[in-house]
Amino acid sequence: MEKLKFGLVGYGKVAELHARAIAASNNAELVSVWGRDAGKREAFAAKHGIHARASIMEMVDRDKVAAVLIVTPHPTHAMLSIEASAAGCHVLVEKPMALRVADCEAMIAAAKAAGK
Repeated sequence: MEKLKFGLVGYGKVAELHARAIAASNNAELVSVWGRDAGKREAFAAKHGIHARASIMEMVDRDKVAAVLIVTPHPTHAMLSIEASAAGCHVLVEKPMALRVADCEAMIAAAKAAGK
């Protein structure tokens, strides 16, 4: 069975926990990371032996990620989730899903529209 390729959106403390969990899985692998700060994403990528990418779309195009895990500050969850769905990814979001019910509904709609 081919491993499920993950991209990580964010590189903070919680990202470390998720990176270790994915590494421990026999069925998944972390292949890339994206975040706004190029220096931080490069350092995280080097530490975990993965690619640092300039966008979610680049993770999909170059690394063929099937799913992204969003571990950024809460106010960014909705925007990034919708972007990842539009790129064709399955999306996992660290809690809380979003700050407003309307944002949650938009995230769900984007996933449904993408068939995810």
